[in-house]
Amino acid sequence: MGWSVPLISIWLGVIAAAMAIAGYAAYQTRRRRVSAMQRATAWGSARPRKGEEDQIARYHRMLAEADENVAGSRVGEQEWCDLGMDDLFTEIDRTSGAPGQQLLYHRQSRVFSPLTPRMRRACDSRG
Repeated sequence: MGWSVPLISIWLGVIAAAMAIAGYAAYQTRRRRVSAMQRATAWGSARPRKGEEDQIARYHRMLAEADENVAGSRVGEQEWCDLGMDDLFTEIDRTSGAPGQQLLYHRQSRVFSPLTPRMRRACDSRG
């Protein structure tokens, strides 16, 4: 019994397709592994800035102007500079996008009372 040419070419095509699929799967697995290692290495390290500080601060100023309550409870410009808050922001910022940076900057610039009203009531009831 002889092998016909079309049957051999079909089998060769199936083998080539299986090898291509296996090669692509190995490539994807390696790529995912390298990407995971890069993320693990970069986790917690400072991200390089690309001149985004003005945009981040602009969002905070916009919120501060829109909310009257923020004006009395935010860190002033002089105190901000004296405390080196921009450097602190750069150190603690581990966000992955601009919205997260803007929200972190806004929250960092607000001064909150250490005791919320609920906590204050609980402390008063004990004393």
